[in-house]
Amino acid sequence: YPIYVFPRPGFPVHTFVDSTIITADAPLLEISSTLIRELIVSGKSIRYFVPEPVEQQILSQNYYRI
Repeated sequence: YPIYVFPRPGFPVHTFVDSTIITADAPLLEISSTLIRELIVSGKSIRYFVPEPVEQQILSQNYYRI
């Protein structure tokens, strides 16, 4: 499976040689994996922070739950 890298303000996107890593052409948003984990641990929704299939996978597999 490819790994998608989403650009964020203030964090340069490096060019990757590995063809499994894809830089997404997306708007710059202040969203990080740390924020996603913190929301999940605190029982808050991540609905508008990740695509629906990603949310479903995270929740169905109980990722980041303590």
